[in-house]
Amino acid sequence: MSRWAGALLVAAGLMVPAAVAQPAPEPAPAQSAPEAPTLGGPRVETRDVPGAGGTFGTESARRRRGGEGEVPAAAFGRIVQKALGEQAPEAVRATPEQTEQIRAIMQAFQAEQRAFFEANRGALGAGRRGQRGAAGQADGEPMMAEDAQAERAAIAAGAELRAKAPKFADSQTKIWSILSAEQRAAVESEMKVYESDRAERASREYAQRQIAQLGQRGAAAQPGGAPPRRPGPPGAPGEGFRGRRPGPDGAPPEGRPTPPGNPDERLRKAIEQLTPEERGALAEFIERTTPEQRRALFQRLRERNGEGGPGGRRPGGPGAPGGPGGRRPGGPGPGAPEDRPAPPIEEIEVPAPRP
Repeated sequence: MSRWAGALLVAAGLMVPAAVAQPAPEPAPAQSAPEAPTLGGPRVETRDVPGAGGTFGTESARRRRGGEGEVPAAAFGRIVQKALGEQAPEAVRATPEQTEQIRAIMQAFQAEQRAFFEANRGALGAGRRGQRGAAGQADGEPMMAEDAQAERAAIAAGAELRAKAPKFADSQTKIWSILSAEQRAAVESEMKVYESDRAERASREYAQRQIAQLGQRGAAAQPGGAPPRRPGPPGAPGEGFRGRRPGPDGAPPEGRPTPPGNPDERLRKAIEQLTPEERGALAEFIERTTPEQRRALFQRLRERNGEGGPGGRRPGGPGAPGGPGGRRPGGPGPGAPEDRPAPPIEEIEVPAPRP
């Protein structure tokens, strides 16, 4: 393993405890329960269907979910089938009547959803096209005021229309109402497994995207490489080349070459040398730290091990003077800079995690 990869893992291993080992907040003083009004009626217990969003359930449960815990109809159907199907224990197995009722509720929702999207296909498509148009606008290319206003209106109309789409929470409520207490407990157990798997998958995909983006930045920084650019309008001067005119035969425009040994490229190669277990540790580190901590770590590694950046060595040819605070690179022989080892981890400064 290269010293870069070793320093990366050591830094990640020491930063994770710093990110998670924060003093627990002191518990708030207990508050006495409010007295029931003298003429108050009987208390109504609200039910909370697991995995259902919308207006069903207690207000605190809706705040906890925040719309993110809603389970798609297909996934909920698989959960119910696994919890109450033929392979389930007899005590919680759905009766033929329940099975038929659940099937009818699911089919009714699918038909309602299909009819809604068929009736509003044009408006929903316009909203999606508006989003793609805004995302594909080239940097530095001002959008015409009329076009920008039309796209914003299409996006807003599409979002408002999607908010009116049939909600599966209503169907979940109907299914929940025909289940016994034991059957609900079985469904809740399977729901927890589903939520855990979904959270783990989302965490893994997020970490993989972070690592992939880092590798893309390193590849773009190689000599002859260029940062990925969104396409500009057809026929625009310098399309895809930051407004500079392309060379002969559409060749990329000439610009300042990236110095060899670019720190982003070296960092990408260091990640590629990690074993699957080491990449998993790095992915866990990325997931459990704040964006500020990740940027600080990678920047420190670039400065101490790469060329360029505050406190690092400045690029240059043999005998070329270095920049302020840097070293003077030279050719082979006396005075040439040596390949420095990875910095001690205590020298890597990391901002304090968010409270």
